[in-house]
Amino acid sequence: ETTTQSETTTQSETTTQPETTTQSETTTHPETTTQPETTTQPETTTQSETTTQPETTTQSETTTQSETTTQPETTVDTSLYNIKKANSKNPVIEYAGTKDKKAEKIIIKKWIKDTNGSKLKVTKVAKSALKGNKNVKYILVASNINEIYNSAFQKCINLKKVVIKSKKIIRLGKNVFKGDINLTSVDISNNQVKSIGSGTFYGCKKMKSLKINGNSLSYIGKNALKNTNSKLVIVVYAKNLRKFNDVVKMIKNSGAKKVSIKFVKRK
Repeated sequence: ETTTQSETTTQSETTTQPETTTQSETTTHPETTTQPETTTQPETTTQSETTTQPETTTQSETTTQSETTTQPETTVDTSLYNIKKANSKNPVIEYAGTKDKKAEKIIIKKWIKDTNGSKLKVTKVAKSALKGNKNVKYILVASNINEIYNSAFQKCINLKKVVIKSKKIIRLGKNVFKGDINLTSVDISNNQVKSIGSGTFYGCKKMKSLKINGNSLSYIGKNALKNTNSKLVIVVYAKNLRKFNDVVKMIKNSGAKKVSIKFVKRK
């Protein structure tokens, strides 16, 4: 951001307008001032006082306003963030939504910068971050996210695709995707998700693919998979059939009675 200001400060070179400042040469009329006989005319020489219009040349001061107009903060996206434990060495940064309610594509970033320009990891998606957003169609969850809180993406009725780049997610809160009637697939198989909260996928009627890591999963809440698509295929990656069968029981107890469940061996 600071380098861009340097570009704006170069405007001071344009504001200095050496051509215009040379007008002082025309106003000073050195040829006339060199006339010692006429130099006795202090009234004419006082015109040099008029030539000393540094106030006009001090438009460089106005160019400093360009520094304020650069407003590096305005160059960032419209995302909102919560900062918890701000005074600690390890503040917690949550993605909390967007100011642009018409945005169809949401990118949850890996980092944001504080006022000193230092990078801060974005590790959480806040409660109800995009709840009820009717315009978003695509969400990308960056690689530093380790937890998605309750109702983060609930009732995003036009949401079709969620890309989860993170491999650090350990928990999905309650109702995270509840009522996302156009969501087609979710893949959390590359994460170590231990808990899927109640109602997480409730009413995802068009979801045809869900991939999960059975090796880490120990809990699926009530109604987490109720009222989902009867053609939904749930792929469970597990180290053995015993672990796979444990996950199958959790899936059925969460309300998914008619879905297909596939076993893929993976340590």
